[in-house]
Amino acid sequence: MNAADIVAIVLAAGEARRYGAPKQTLAIEGVPMVRRAALAARGPGMRVIVVTGAHRAEVEACLQGIDVACRFNASWRKGMGGSIAHGIGAVVRTMPEATACIVIPADQPGVTAADLGRFAAAARAAPRRIIAARYSGIIGAPCLFPRPCFAELAALSGDRGARAVIRRHPESVDALTLPGAALDIDTIEDYTRCIRMKPRTPGENATGWPVPSAIQVLERLR
Repeated sequence: MNAADIVAIVLAAGEARRYGAPKQTLAIEGVPMVRRAALAARGPGMRVIVVTGAHRAEVEACLQGIDVACRFNASWRKGMGGSIAHGIGAVVRTMPEATACIVIPADQPGVTAADLGRFAAAARAAPRRIIAARYSGIIGAPCLFPRPCFAELAALSGDRGARAVIRRHPESVDALTLPGAALDIDTIEDYTRCIRMKPRTPGENATGWPVPSAIQVLERLR
């Protein structure tokens, strides 16, 4: 198995109710989070499907110029499980030769291309194993599933995410230590902490994407 045999399913369909705005489009180091997740997956050579939903237009605009496939989940209100199932359905229909998939939430900006390369290497060494990230005492996303798990992922619904499949097969799971996965942007406070981790210049940077200051973000929510 090589990285091209793995399809990354980037989850970007949610309403981001806790945040109060389309957090998938927030810039981290000048790059929108959903674009950052897609680029991280493309880095080691994975193919990428981005599942969109509540903020379809805004999310897809952030992905211009990248070789990814966007799939709109019209039932995004039904929860993450349905979005995973939607993504798996797209994999089965359009990439039948895929031997594994990796589920990547768009709101984990600390996950890098190098991290996902480690998943690809682990899958190459143990192609029948489920490989899940370990961080902060949690076993969870990103998580890679071999093809025999696709049917279970396709049956997910509601708020049951990929962790439900992991719990069902604990004997088949290998944990990959991934501290960067602990960075999860759910609230304005999370985002503010994240952008304060390194010095940044508000405004436009070399990537061409606007980098909002914390004050600008708060203004948008008023």
